[in-house]
Amino acid sequence: MGYWLFCVTGDRDEVGELSSEDIFRFRSIQGFWGVERDAANVNNVKEGDHILFYVGAPKMAFGGTAIIEMPRVELHEARSIELAGTRPCFKRYFGCELRDCVRWENAPRVEDLLHEQSKKPSFITNINDWQCHFQGAIRDLPKADFQKIVKIANEMNPRSKSKRSTLSSSSAPAPLRPRSTGNGSRSGLRRGDPRRPSKRSMSATSQA
Repeated sequence: MGYWLFCVTGDRDEVGELSSEDIFRFRSIQGFWGVERDAANVNNVKEGDHILFYVGAPKMAFGGTAIIEMPRVELHEARSIELAGTRPCFKRYFGCELRDCVRWENAPRVEDLLHEQSKKPSFITNINDWQCHFQGAIRDLPKADFQKIVKIANEMNPRSKSKRSTLSSSSAPAPLRPRSTGNGSRSGLRRGDPRRPSKRSMSATSQA
């Protein structure tokens, strides 16, 4: 089982700008994470691996977690358009399907963790230029750091502030049910393929 840091940055398209937090919220509810086919580490991500999300400027905090349900999913044109909704910048043909996504309302800010040894992640070795440790879309993450940050976030987000919800057609497009392409990747539904009901449920803290 692997542990990975997925770094989220803002984007813009002809409709306007989207913050890193907007993108994280949309994708975590949707359950699909678009990446470039040649992104570093993308071929090392496996089913069942754990993900920690870093939400970039202006928040610059650890935003939540997820588990990889299907790595390296290929999307057909129609499915890519459906998942993008009304925002062209969300259109992707490749990515990972997620399950058990958690978003923290009170997200641990990186800077708040750096000056207390019991809280500082070990992978951040340069605290004066700590943002250099968040370059790239997917970074290897020590298991101990994942567990430490999750523990801190759980203490900051009491159960009373959390709610569990089931992904519905009103909140996002139906989840993918990929098929193997025989080359290590998965492909989205072909036209005419039946849509099987999803067994995936997602938990998320409420956000404004």
